[in-house]
This record gives sequence, structure tokens and C-alpha cells, in this order.
Amino acid sequence: MKEAFSLIIFLSGLSLIIIGISFYWTEGPASAGKLAVASGIWLKFYWASMLQEEQIKR
Repeated sequence: MKEAFSLIIFLSGLSLIIIGISFYWTEGPASAGKLAVASGIWLKFYWASMLQEEQIKR
């Protein structure tokens, strides 16, 4: 269950990065900046869950 949750968060963050790059090309840096922040938050959640999994395994 935790592995699936981590995968979903990682893929969500990755998709936000891709969408942010496409917004940068089409609408300019303002929209891309908002999505970059959102993708950064998603990736932080992913890495936090990965660190928590490693601590649980120990």
C-alpha cells in the first residue's frame, strides 16, 4: 500500500513538472512558476514518504 502511494505521488510530481514545462512554452513563466512550486511540494511529499519507509525498515 505504501509503495503504491509513493509511486502515485512520484508520478503526480513528474506530471506536474511536464505540465509546468509545457505551460512555460505556451503561456509564459508566470503559470510555469505556480506549477513548479506545486511539483516541488509533491516531490517533497514523495521523498518524505521514502525516508519514512527506510526508517520503518530499520
